[in-house]
Amino acid sequence: RQMCIRDSLESGIGIVLDELGLDEAVSQGDLVITGEGRLDEQTCMGKAPAGVAALGRKYKKPVIAFAGCVTKGASRLTDAGIAAFFPILRGACSLEDAMKKENAAENLRDTAEQAMRLYLAGKGGW
Repeated sequence: RQMCIRDSLESGIGIVLDELGLDEAVSQGDLVITGEGRLDEQTCMGKAPAGVAALGRKYKKPVIAFAGCVTKGASRLTDAGIAAFFPILRGACSLEDAMKKENAAENLRDTAEQAMRLYLAGKGGW
């Protein structure tokens, strides 16, 4: 892709979502999934999940989020348009163990499976 310089001040996430063509993908999907290492009160302040949630609202698509860690402040995300969020850690462990690629992949896979079971059950398809 060719780099371009924009002549106006725009939010970083807006530029990223635009460059990725996420607007079109969200418009055609049934469910939007996003994630971040840590979901907290700052997530609503222009981080990727907040931008993705805005696209979900625009097209009336449900948005769910996964994160390694979810704080109490993450409850504000529901106001931002995230229907549900899920921490992927399945038990107590060190940050080092949580960050290991194989552990993170397994934790995300297991949590995503349960979230999709819930989603499909709600649609009458499980």
